[in-house]
Amino acid sequence: MSKGEIPIRKDAFELDLMRRAGKIVGEGLALLRSRVRAGMTTLDLDAIFEKHVRDAGAVPTFKGYRGFPASLCVSINEEIVHGIPSASRVLKDGDLLKLDAGATYKGYVGDSAVTVAPDAFSSRRVESPSDAQRVCPMP
Repeated sequence: MSKGEIPIRKDAFELDLMRRAGKIVGEGLALLRSRVRAGMTTLDLDAIFEKHVRDAGAVPTFKGYRGFPASLCVSINEEIVHGIPSASRVLKDGDLLKLDAGATYKGYVGDSAVTVAPDAFSSRRVESPSDAQRVCPMP
């Protein structure tokens, strides 16, 4: 903020809309965590999230933003962030999955990300960061 600029404060109504946008994203990420399985594609996950967002009366924030083609960013293993979902990206047991999601509700954006460790959809359990390095070693 520059000198002399007055901070913008949100009223209770605006804060409620922001909270609702965040809740839609949080519920969508929880839904994805519960549904992710080996054999699914990253495009399957994108479709699940987009349906959830639209059913909640919001729109996927990322879809169309600067040409981004999907509703969700999905990165696997060594990929850092902003992976583009694809029908050819099939999840395997032991994959470390990063999900980044956004929803716009009545003009307000909720945006969050989670990492789904291999134990979420595999028999291999990760107990500590060193275990994760053994399961998904860095090249």
